[in-house]
Amino acid sequence: MDNYPIVVENFFSEATHDGIKKFVNEIVPLLPTEVDEKDFIREYIHNVPFFVDIHHQLTDFASECFGEQVKPSYCFLSMYKEGGMCPLHIDRPQCRYTIDYLVQTTQSEPWPIKISDILSEEQLDSILEKKLSHPETDEIINMIINHNTWSTINLLRIKLFYTREHILGITGQKL
Repeated sequence: MDNYPIVVENFFSEATHDGIKKFVNEIVPLLPTEVDEKDFIREYIHNVPFFVDIHHQLTDFASECFGEQVKPSYCFLSMYKEGGMCPLHIDRPQCRYTIDYLVQTTQSEPWPIKISDILSEEQLDSILEKKLSHPETDEIINMIINHNTWSTINLLRIKLFYTREHILGITGQKL
């Protein structure tokens, strides 16, 4: 895929973005969230109707970007706490294509997200078969890092980026 991954700046209008931020800051704190203090250091929530609505509105855009009809699978809002990071992982199998949107940040420095080249079906099957979609040991993580080619997206300003096919993703860690 040319220009992979693709980054789109100012994807939503300012008014839409402000509405999303307002929802995250005023409504999400009232919703039951799950907490991950071990790996990611974040609060998260799945399939909030507000975001599901936006997700469905992006279907035509995503289909055009990826060159085939797609259907929404799930929405995931992740709110990282101080010290939070997104360790090396592969999203669920139904996440063939990914669109990520940074709603807001308090950081002054960019937060790098590393994205591998597209994995072949054979590579993906091997990773899933060996249960390495969320590797835990430094040895396995370093082996995966050293055997893949990576692109970096530095998240600081509000950005949307999308990736095609299954990829490995990692943030907050130098390669």
